[in-house]
Amino acid sequence: PSVSAGPDASAPVAVASRPATKLLAVESEKSADGTLVRLRTDGSVAGVETSVLADPARLVLDLTGVRTTNAPAATAIGSPQVKQVRVASHAEKVRVVFDAPSSQALDQRRVVPVADGLLVALGSGPGIEAAMSAAQAGAPVQTAQAEPMMTPAGDFLGYMAIANQIRMNLVSGSVATADAPGCIA
Repeated sequence: PSVSAGPDASAPVAVASRPATKLLAVESEKSADGTLVRLRTDGSVAGVETSVLADPARLVLDLTGVRTTNAPAATAIGSPQVKQVRVASHAEKVRVVFDAPSSQALDQRRVVPVADGLLVALGSGPGIEAAMSAAQAGAPVQTAQAEPMMTPAGDFLGYMAIANQIRMNLVSGSVATADAPGCIA
């Protein structure tokens, strides 16, 4: 039985680009606050109809105008909000189904259009907000930062000596093998 149906009220107008015809990928990111799923398409999605179904709990998105998909039929997510995402092509749309562990997992959801598809956020809090902001800006989300690797001076000086012998440009990393200086190979 349907719990709710219709256009997602939280979805703002999509960013202008060419209309999407193909779902390219299903990408997910988990945080302590929730799960962000990006439905990457070959353009902007013309429209999306959402439904929440119970027993078993699932969120259904019908992507209007998107007719084909390269995404796998099922993508395991394994988060507290989403078990898996299933994808299937129908006559004039692609249907995307989010299988949830419970109906409560779908209570805090947002579907937001972006230039290359849709963002589906399940959950709320600073982590999911940061992930949404970064995804809307098109930037990769940084979840952890490693310490920079330091090269000991002895190794660096040895590398510079070898680089000079093979005529490597240490700025660009390119290697020139010209027989005479000023020669273009």
